[in-house]
Amino acid sequence: MPKLMQSDFTNIALAWVREHKRIDGFGDTEITENTDLIATGLLDSIAFIDLFLFIEAQVGCKIDLTDVDPADFSTVSGLWGIVPGNHDGAHAHAGSIR
Repeated sequence: MPKLMQSDFTNIALAWVREHKRIDGFGDTEITENTDLIATGLLDSIAFIDLFLFIEAQVGCKIDLTDVDPADFSTVSGLWGIVPGNHDGAHAHAGSIR
């Protein structure tokens, strides 16, 4: 599977969030890669797990959350940071292929 670029990852993840958001009344508020998906109520815990599984399928590997602070993956940009092999250096040590 070809490596997913950050911009592609962001677009795919944000599209998923917009399609599956829990709050229909979020209105026209822009959802960005820095929107806290849990604190805003956009996703509940079950939807967040679904998003996480979707992302693992998109990147083609498991993401190890053993040493990751939950704050590191409450946003799409944080999720990108824990994806194994993204090489952007932000949180590359945290994710590993199981």
